[in-house]
Formats: sequence, structure tokens, C-alpha cells
Amino acid sequence: MKLYLDGLFYKGSGIGRYYESLTKVFAKRSIKIYTCVPNNLRNDFEKSFSRNSNIKHILVDNEKNLKKC
Repeated sequence: MKLYLDGLFYKGSGIGRYYESLTKVFAKRSIKIYTCVPNNLRNDFEKSFSRNSNIKHILVDNEKNLKKC
């Protein structure tokens, strides 16, 4: 089974903690997980989940690019 989890709230309170718990549980059950992770949290994510080969992450820039008009 393959599953996509939206990881934009990774390291956030509430839904971010729920995301981390779900990711760990599904990975232990040999479910292949695809997830996006904010680029600024790359090191934290890789440290927490690098031992599990069932998790494939995509780094995204979640900060808004604000331009002065």
C-alpha cells in the first residue's frame, strides 16, 4: 500500500504531532509513505525518519515570497 501524508505541519503543535505519530505507525506497518516536508525542517525530519526506508520525502518551500509593489 502507498500513502501520501501532507507534512507541511511537521513540528507544529496539534496536527503536526498527529502527523508525526501517524507517520511512525504507518512506517512500522510497512506502508510506503510519500510526504512533503518544509525545506527549513529538512534536518529535523531526516534525523527523525532517516532509519526508515518506507518514507520518501519531498522538500517544499512553504514560505511565501512577498514582493513589495
